[in-house]
Amino acid sequence: MNGRLCEFSKKAASASVLGAVALAGACLAGAAAADTPAPAKPAADSKPPEPAGIPHELIVRAEQPMPYPTFASIPPMPKDLPTPAQFRTQVVATRQAGARLTRAAAHLDWTLTDNEPWERTATAAVAAPPQITDTTPVDDIAAQVRARASAPPRSR
Repeated sequence: MNGRLCEFSKKAASASVLGAVALAGACLAGAAAADTPAPAKPAADSKPPEPAGIPHELIVRAEQPMPYPTFASIPPMPKDLPTPAQFRTQVVATRQAGARLTRAAAHLDWTLTDNEPWERTATAAVAAPPQITDTTPVDDIAAQVRARASAPPRSR
């Protein structure tokens, strides 16, 4: 009756080993994080970089204080909204038009015959891109990428 659970259950033994491994990993991660230097803080008077693609005038206007909106600035409700019955009528009319279109399309003969002239016209209209014969620019880029891809120096 005084036995430990891990003596009788393999699940409990594996869970305790897993817990010990997780605890050791957390300790190592904490030690590694303590060794990493904190990122440098920007100076208090430095401005953040401007976002790319936003004109400077918009940034200046956004930084200026503006008055808060009031309830009086809320526009009045529109008066020409359709009633629920009118809205239902419009929905029913749209669905009926869709059903009529589906019935009309069902009677059409959708076979492709004599499509060779169309194929010749489309093929003649679209010219194939020229064949690449000079690979010098691509080879230069590949050499630059290989040069940058060297292994970093080992830290001691």
